[in-house]
Amino acid sequence: MQSRQNKKAHENMLEFYRFKAVYDLFAQGFFDEAKAALASLQQAYISLCDENIVLKQQVNELGDILHLSQNLVLDGTVCWVIADKIKQGPYCCACFSEEGILSRLVETKDGWQCPHCGELLDKDDVKVNNFLNNNGTTGFSSSSILK
Repeated sequence: MQSRQNKKAHENMLEFYRFKAVYDLFAQGFFDEAKAALASLQQAYISLCDENIVLKQQVNELGDILHLSQNLVLDGTVCWVIADKIKQGPYCCACFSEEGILSRLVETKDGWQCPHCGELLDKDDVKVNNFLNNNGTTGFSSSSILK
């Protein structure tokens, strides 16, 4: 697998020595060949730029996932996100575990309901009190954090 990755990386690398070849073609008066080689280099450059944009987006998405996994806690039947020592939520654990969706529960006269899946939780099942300790941690074990 490592050799396949190396081969793909090599295919996507901009071959800088080709710039000298293009220069030499221009210097020798082979303008059509030089233009064709330069167009090929430009296409390779554009392809690398496109790939770079996609990779940057993937890195950002993975950073968001990591941040969420470090700040999402399970509290009974609901999930909470801790941001700047503030508990945000509650969110539906069923939607998060099944679809990866953070769907905020809506308080109704009957309890808390998920607008996405429709699950209704009894008011007694959702504790909205602040569960942060004095040091700003949740006091939950790492096993209670959904990853």
